[in-house]
Amino acid sequence: MKRLMLFALFLVLTACAPSGADERPMITPSPPVLGTPLSYPLPVSPPALKATAYPAPPSEGTPMPAITPQNDIPRPLRPARDYLAQRLDVSPEEIHLATYEPTNFPDGCLGLPNPGEMCIQVITPGYVVTFQTDKGNFIFHVARSGYPFRMVGGNYEIQDK
Repeated sequence: MKRLMLFALFLVLTACAPSGADERPMITPSPPVLGTPLSYPLPVSPPALKATAYPAPPSEGTPMPAITPQNDIPRPLRPARDYLAQRLDVSPEEIHLATYEPTNFPDGCLGLPNPGEMCIQVITPGYVVTFQTDKGNFIFHVARSGYPFRMVGGNYEIQDK
């Protein structure tokens, strides 16, 4: 029985062996010679990264940014200021920020729905803003991102990007 099994194994292995007509010559790579340049780029190791939990504090010699008309108020309030400047036909520099306080509005209309308007019922974080101009004070409800915003006082059109 053992001989029969060995003979069957021998037949299977010889049947799977490639025939002499199909054989291709094996090409063996020549070993590299020291001192000769390589024809392919060497892998470059990535730079070591330093893990930090907080950004590095600014050095004491870092100057503070200058206040300009573009950055005199927080970024989310600028679209409302620019809208008011356009409506009043004045430059944005003539509009001053009197007050602004963070608040949560009861809906997507920032608490100022138009008559018959349906508003999404979700708490919307934002700001109540008062701008001072030569033509009076104007109050806006502004979402935290800056859009949408609405002006208090009869003009509730949405200003959305």
